[in-house]
Amino acid sequence: IAEWYLESSAKVSFFFGDIPEGTYELAVTASPDRPQMTFPSVDISRPDDRQPPEVLEFSPTAPSVFAGEADLWLAFSEPIDTTRLRDNSLVLWRDDTAAVPLTRQWSGPMALHLLPEKLIPGARYRLDLTAFDFLDLAGNALGDSLRSYSFLLYNDDSLGTISGHVAVELPDRRSAPVVLTFRRVPRGRSFDLSTDSPVFRIDVPAGKYLLSGFVDSNRDGHYTPGTLHPWRLSETRAEYADTIQVRARFETAGIELTFE
Repeated sequence: IAEWYLESSAKVSFFFGDIPEGTYELAVTASPDRPQMTFPSVDISRPDDRQPPEVLEFSPTAPSVFAGEADLWLAFSEPIDTTRLRDNSLVLWRDDTAAVPLTRQWSGPMALHLLPEKLIPGARYRLDLTAFDFLDLAGNALGDSLRSYSFLLYNDDSLGTISGHVAVELPDRRSAPVVLTFRRVPRGRSFDLSTDSPVFRIDVPAGKYLLSGFVDSNRDGHYTPGTLHPWRLSETRAEYADTIQVRARFETAGIELTFE
């Protein structure tokens, strides 16, 4: 099973391996406190597989990331035949000139983590994937050319700091962590910070930000709305009233956010 989170949902791909043909009932349990999804009739057959695999997602998804959050991985639409891969099937380049040593780590038949030897802040990286080396179990190739995925690591000199305090004034939720989201305006990416402490500090690129957050009562790292069955309140949210101005190499301190 391969799972990754989209903006407002989670996407799951299933691989059941070598099971007999026939009709099955499929039940999916997302979490113990949510209703089970049931598919009463799923037909399993063995037609000729002529569908090529696809890269469903490459991480990092943002064009610019911090060195500490540059988690490199690829999610495929179906299992990949790892015996067909070569040493140069995947090459990571720094600033288009230097090849960065990579360690491959398959976390399942459809998910590949890439562990680079070292990433340097301020550098631009490009991952080259030889598509015809990536075949599914039926021998269908991902493609017939080279695919490239690029990202940039933030330079430390381009970052500023936001610091402050959060207060949870709900007695039954004071022990739960808080997830803060700093959204760059007018248009830009968001930066999330999960903290168990009332004091927070985060480095972000210079610019203007809006701050919001929620009390992560179920500790899953994602905002959970309320449900009728079973009855459950939504997780508590809060928004900071003003825009936060951040300058490179400076700290914007004294930000207070209260959940009540």
